[in-house]
Amino acid sequence: MSANRWYIVVVDDVSKELGECLNSSTDRAILFNHLPFLLVLSDKKRTTMMARLPGIRSVQPIDKGRMKIIIGIERLLKDGIRAVSTLQTNGWDEDKYSNENYKKIVEASAYKEDKKSEDVLVFNYPDFFVGANGELISHLDFTTLLPTRLGLMAAINISAGPSDPFERYDPDEPVNLATYVASKSISVVMAAGNSGPAEFEHETMSAWAQAPWVISVGATDSEVGGKLCQWSSVGSPDSPFSGPTVVAYGRSDIQPFPWGTSFAAPRVSRALRLLAAYCLTLRYFVHAEKKLQPIEGIPLVGYGMIDDDQLATFWQRSQKLPALPRKGIDTNALSKILSVLDNKGIKPEIWPSPERLRQMLILSAQPMPGYESYQVGHGFISDETVRSFLEKFTGADFATLFCPDLGNQTILLDELKNYQLTQREYLPFLIDIWRESSRSWFSGIYDNSYFVYIEIDSQVYGFTLDDIINIPASNEVIPNIISLE
Repeated sequence: MSANRWYIVVVDDVSKELGECLNSSTDRAILFNHLPFLLVLSDKKRTTMMARLPGIRSVQPIDKGRMKIIIGIERLLKDGIRAVSTLQTNGWDEDKYSNENYKKIVEASAYKEDKKSEDVLVFNYPDFFVGANGELISHLDFTTLLPTRLGLMAAINISAGPSDPFERYDPDEPVNLATYVASKSISVVMAAGNSGPAEFEHETMSAWAQAPWVISVGATDSEVGGKLCQWSSVGSPDSPFSGPTVVAYGRSDIQPFPWGTSFAAPRVSRALRLLAAYCLTLRYFVHAEKKLQPIEGIPLVGYGMIDDDQLATFWQRSQKLPALPRKGIDTNALSKILSVLDNKGIKPEIWPSPERLRQMLILSAQPMPGYESYQVGHGFISDETVRSFLEKFTGADFATLFCPDLGNQTILLDELKNYQLTQREYLPFLIDIWRESSRSWFSGIYDNSYFVYIEIDSQVYGFTLDDIINIPASNEVIPNIISLE
């Protein structure tokens, strides 16, 4: 009899026959709610029979590394969708965050040297709270209590690659299928790989980073861009955009400060988080200006992380925010922009979708002279390049990004360029708050370990692979598996 092992079953549809087969042909079955997969523990003969059933696209053996990534993506999709779908009664409703109490916390944060207290916010820009004469300057809007979503996951960050760094790209490979489905609702950021420059005119990108639906990230040797790291994977010179989407600084902040595209990728995920927060801020002001319902508060923004051989052993977090502050947008300029668009019958649609965040990220990239697109993609990304992009955000950018029915409106865009949307004096403060909305970090590197953690709503969700594959067996078929079509 063939030995049992784990197989991945890619499904187009869940049928009655499939449910019966799971009960008779498998020893274990893990059924996914958001990905079109089943993980089954079975043997080759029984899975060959399963592959003939209606609704089955493919059945193939799967190694532990791929299992980890797929299970991690499923879990992050579950929590990300839950967070953005859950509306809190009120974003500022807790007694601790009442107007006066929260003002006291902000004031204490500005003056207190010891920032270990639970009731002290940890900000890098305390001077933004204190005026020249020592008076408290509050940039938070305490006047209106609004229902607010639990949180928004801006990206799923995957700092891992296939065990064979030169594995050929296959769009039907299970991890690539999983990132394809995930990218429909959440941006997927993937480390490009550490296989160095192209040799013999061949690309060296990770097989998971070549998928056109992911944001792949190479690495530089400097926090301000500098040079491309010599080991950062690149595309083929014959194919201009076969390399990374963007590049970022590739050194870890954790001792012993290793290098790699795995450490560059989270910096891009953080940039997506800042861009998502800006989108949500704009959305609030547009809904308020046009009296669109529902008018909601601005949810906290996080991202999910899947990283091989990393384990979270130490967490440090500042005071949980109930929602993001409603500041940073010039409402007079926005009102004029919306009036111009209304006169043309153009309606903005504002939401930080994966496609929109990719566009904003590319616009935020800083060119890297001396390099081709197959090496560095659209350029270098950091918090500073994002801040520079947002500082210059005009009505033309607003219309281009958020008005799908804009069409060819050159004259209109020229007019809208005159309206500066961002209140620059608030931006450093807001960027720090946006970081704070889900701030967490980890230390400790352990061989052969695996941990998935989620940064959202100031809570940490973590689990190991063994937590998943050792749960009690369940052969209940979940009906709402997403179609690949």
